[in-house]
Formats: sequence, structure tokens, C-alpha cells
Amino acid sequence: MAARAALAMGAVACSRNEAPSAVPSDSPALDGSLTTTAGVTYSAETLVLESFPVQLRTIVTATNTGSEPVRLTSDGCEAFVVAHRAAGRAGPPTWDQRKVWACTRILKVYDIGPGHSVKLQTQLRATDILGDSLPSGRYYLSAIPGTDHSVTVRAGDVQLDRPGSP
Repeated sequence: MAARAALAMGAVACSRNEAPSAVPSDSPALDGSLTTTAGVTYSAETLVLESFPVQLRTIVTATNTGSEPVRLTSDGCEAFVVAHRAAGRAGPPTWDQRKVWACTRILKVYDIGPGHSVKLQTQLRATDILGDSLPSGRYYLSAIPGTDHSVTVRAGDVQLDRPGSP
């Protein structure tokens, strides 16, 4: 199911007063494409913050599906987003947040008990993805948790438009 999705840059995230609006998406929670590794199941949802410029927020939920506590660590960034032009998300991404984002390199530790979850977020502006060269159009997003860069989870899709485009 098509939907608008969103991420926002961590530094910008704390300064917003508006509440994010949940947007129906083809996120893993809806299409069954959850990813499980080492007893942790990852899913993602994408929110659009209706502001100007459009702000995007992606939330990755890491759930301990095992019977023992797990410890996840990240190097400062909780999550990353990659964008594709095709719904199948095959091949290299059109845009990859890991290539343009700098993390604080402050180790974050998440201890998760059995059956419990932690939410990992990233926020950015639509213009971060479009930059100065990508065209307006629909982009299909995937999230990569900062705790495990080998995991990729579908995070919805979004129509991104340049200011002034029809």
C-alpha cells in the first residue's frame, strides 16, 4: 500500500512542537517483511511531519523475541534511511543517509528484556534526500538500525517534491 513516509535529522527532531501524523505505509508491520536476527525482530514505520520544509521521521522498533535479555549498541546514530526509486528496492539505493550523515560516535547501549522493545529513530528533511540533483517523485524507503548495519527493513514510501514543482 503506497504512503507518504518520513525521516528527520536527529539534531532537528528535538526542536519540533507539532505532533507527527501516522501515515499508512508498506512498512514491515503491515506487509509482513519483518527482519529477525540474533533473537531481535526489527520493524519500521515512517511518519510525515506536516511542516515546511517537509520533515521525515523513521522509527525502527527492535523487539527481543527470545527468552534471554539482549544488549544492542550503536555508535551514536540510532537509525539510517536509504531511498530507492523502484518499489522493489533492488540494487544500490538512490540516496543513502550513511554516506552523508556524521554520527557523534558516542556509544549508546540498549538492554532489552524478553518480549520488550526499543525504538530507534532518525529524522531529516525531504530536501536532504533530494539534494540538488534528484527529481521530485515517489521514493521507497528502507531503514537500517544503527545497532546492526546488516539489517534492512522496509520503511514505507513517500512522495517528495521540490519547492515550486507541480
